[in-house]
Amino acid sequence: MSKTGKTYRYSDSFKHELLSQIREDKLTVLEADGSSPWTLASYQIDAGIHVFDWVYAKDGSDGTTFIADDCAWVDFITFPSIVPVAIGTVEGTVTLVPEGAVEEVEVNIGAITINPDNTGFYTLELPAGIYDVIATIDGYETIVNEDVVVQESQIALSNFELHYLQAPENLVIVANDNIINLSWEHNQPTEIRKQNNISTREFQNFNIYRNMDGGEFELLSTTVDLNYEDMLSEAGEYEYYIIAMYNQENESEASNTEMINWDGTEGYDQLIPIANALYQNSPNPFNPQTSINFDIKNDARVVLEIYNMKGQKVKQLIDSTIIAGKHSIVWNGTDDNNKTVSSGIYFYQFKTEGYQATKKMLLLK
Repeated sequence: MSKTGKTYRYSDSFKHELLSQIREDKLTVLEADGSSPWTLASYQIDAGIHVFDWVYAKDGSDGTTFIADDCAWVDFITFPSIVPVAIGTVEGTVTLVPEGAVEEVEVNIGAITINPDNTGFYTLELPAGIYDVIATIDGYETIVNEDVVVQESQIALSNFELHYLQAPENLVIVANDNIINLSWEHNQPTEIRKQNNISTREFQNFNIYRNMDGGEFELLSTTVDLNYEDMLSEAGEYEYYIIAMYNQENESEASNTEMINWDGTEGYDQLIPIANALYQNSPNPFNPQTSINFDIKNDARVVLEIYNMKGQKVKQLIDSTIIAGKHSIVWNGTDDNNKTVSSGIYFYQFKTEGYQATKKMLLLK
């Protein structure tokens, strides 16, 4: 096989059924009927630096496995004349604040993406010119160093310090009939925001996402508050999560996901209970989640916590002011670190003004 300019020519003895030519992750498949040789194949080459890989694949092979009693070969490849290009170097250090998997950061320079080593150092040779160098990783801000000048035989420094985009935490949902009250925490210190001179770290708002009956999550609403009230109109199983949005469309990781079931009935919950009450969870035993129902006769602060057999607190479900009415909350069998707990007996303790109660439940796996 030979190459002249932009044309490949194959020897008459090179007969096969399939040849895949992969260039820069763009797959071009050239097919033959297996009975006659290819004589010509061509494609367009753009100016720049390219990496080529020729793969011989036959009878369904992907080119990565050995094909017994078969062979293919390349006679020779002739590349066109190469015009000398002035080459320089871009290098630098990426730092994550707080520390993280810095080797997973993507540094984009033109069409090339590289990763730093585990110390954060990266280096790349490329043609002299002016480039935008971008560093990005999920959960942290994205920073663009614009107009980095690369000169022949010189090193251009481009360093990055990426700060974590604080995600919402401890999302809690409480149902009052078809009214779903969501609350969460967002603990990025105010002083860090004030000291922040990079616009990508400036907090903008929270995005609230919801799905129904296992469908796709969709943007429900946005808010700058740490709570939101959703009014349901159709029975079903609903899931929610929250994302913090920052300048230049940077977004945090998602909060924990919480689920609530609503059977579509309305009216009975509009009556204000005459007494505070905590009910047995349902189902019980359960796996992986269960609902805990309670009544509040007056607007009051409510604390609802899960404990294990050793008396250690496993999960804080509620610690906020709840309006009077009948309420329900789901525990999904995770602890305060959103890790799944082991099977066994757990206790849920309910406290409010003038009332306290504890009940037992069983998680089976």
